[in-house]
Amino acid sequence: MINRITALLCAACITMLSAVSINAHAATNSSDTELQDILDSILTEDMTGKEKVYAITEYVGETYAYDAGGQTYDYILQNGGGDCWAATDLIVHLANLAGMSAAYHDASHDPGPILYGYQHICAQILADGEYYIAESGTADDSDEQYFVFELGADPYRIQENEDGTITARTYAGFDKDVIVPETINGNVIAFRSNVGSDTFAFTQEALGERTVTKIGNWAFHQSQLHDLNAAYFACLKWDFVQPETVTLPDTITEIGKGAFYRNDLSKIYLPASLTTIGENAFYDCAKLTDIYYSGTETQWQSISIADGNDSLENAVIHYQAAEIEKSRTGDVNGDGEFSVADVVLLQKWLLAVPYTQLADWKAGDFYDDGKLDVFDLCLMKRELLAKGNQ
Repeated sequence: MINRITALLCAACITMLSAVSINAHAATNSSDTELQDILDSILTEDMTGKEKVYAITEYVGETYAYDAGGQTYDYILQNGGGDCWAATDLIVHLANLAGMSAAYHDASHDPGPILYGYQHICAQILADGEYYIAESGTADDSDEQYFVFELGADPYRIQENEDGTITARTYAGFDKDVIVPETINGNVIAFRSNVGSDTFAFTQEALGERTVTKIGNWAFHQSQLHDLNAAYFACLKWDFVQPETVTLPDTITEIGKGAFYRNDLSKIYLPASLTTIGENAFYDCAKLTDIYYSGTETQWQSISIADGNDSLENAVIHYQAAEIEKSRTGDVNGDGEFSVADVVLLQKWLLAVPYTQLADWKAGDFYDDGKLDVFDLCLMKRELLAKGNQ
């Protein structure tokens, strides 16, 4: 009986959330005009990308009050307030409209300092080649607070280890194929914020170029929050960046707790230097099919693997691998080589020429988005030209 009541309540909640989302998005056209008006009032043509990120985040944090009743940018514009989801939605829309790259970031396990916690969302932004995490919103009736974290040229929050190396704590990039670098420049890890009536800035002591030896707890997790609210996010059409392949450098010795928790990861390269995999590091990675390990099977068996990593057992382990094998070989006709014939065949397929069939469509997915379109054709042509020039 209890389960049935719970199910009915959940169904009612989803229906209500969907209705709220649909009603809110009915005003999209007028909202888009209002978004542009906001940008025109706070941005100037001579601003740098960094200045635009600050201007947008400060505007949202200082203009709108906290309101737990709304989670979308439409709501916050219409009602003068919203929660951290609504504030993030507004920041993402403004940043994208201003020509930057912005997406939603699950900050449930991010290191603070203040705006973090269960089901907290913030924005990750790429502007002028620099990465930022922009946060706004509180969990009470106080004024909106905001933080802007400057990550620099590497999309990671970092933490210094006792031995002088660093841990990559939070990934805030946009790549589907992620290659974690051996070293990260820790010179720019700064933030600026308001708390109450005060505005303050902080810059971490310059670390310089440091070796990355650990992948921090929850560093690449992104799906937990999305899965808990799947129906709602489907209505909102919010996009959480999900790496599909990750290559770890030969300097990594430890992968922290929940590092890839419920990630969309399909392939990962692990170095022979790896000694420890934390609890739930690969929990429920349903799409993980291949592990490319640079060491031997004996070395793999010596790794300390904590509980909650069943996804590792379900994947195929390729021992003494040099790199992740790519499926996008270009050989869509399956004749064993990548040539002009493959480009012609893909072009015909895209034009829906009758009786055109691809022997291996995945070989042509150069854009790595799980589908074939004109972008793949352009990248295929470029790859073929590069091959001819070698």
